[in-house]
Amino acid sequence: MPNLTSIAFTGGSQTASGTVSTVDALLNLTTAVAVTPTVTASAYTANNVIGGVMTFSNIIPAVAPGFNGILQSVMAKFKATVVTGTLTVAIFKANPSNGTYTDKTAPTWNSADMANLLGIYQLTVPQSLGGTTMTVYNLDGIGKAFTGASTSLYAVVTVGGAPTPASTSDFTLELAVLPG
Repeated sequence: MPNLTSIAFTGGSQTASGTVSTVDALLNLTTAVAVTPTVTASAYTANNVIGGVMTFSNIIPAVAPGFNGILQSVMAKFKATVVTGTLTVAIFKANPSNGTYTDKTAPTWNSADMANLLGIYQLTVPQSLGGTTMTVYNLDGIGKAFTGASTSLYAVVTVGGAPTPASTSDFTLELAVLPG
């Protein structure tokens, strides 16, 4: 991030000289992007990928000197299905195109993708809403600083149980990133 040459407070207003666009980007704070991939509306097997590779476009601000961010939270939602079991979310700074991460199949992890792996996050506590109709997983306060390869992040989610999505648009994954 470029240095600001001065910040002065005068009569309740502030004036900044330097790169104001950087300050503006930082003041916009968290960017959350939700992706609803096409999933299979039938029973999954434990350790299957759900939704394939998901792209979170424009989640990282392009602030000089690069694509820096802080991963704050991960949320998974099933809008019409009660789900039990852990979801495992692998987040990458570049598309993990060397392996095979197809919906409703076991992943084929490739070591060439690991250079772009930011982390693996376990969503372990499902919260069912409405008794039998919705499930939400939250993981907040992550605080993982990173430098991205572009303004996008990528995720691959595997299921620990055997969910049966109610429709092909039943599942949504949301990531939230602070500019860093």
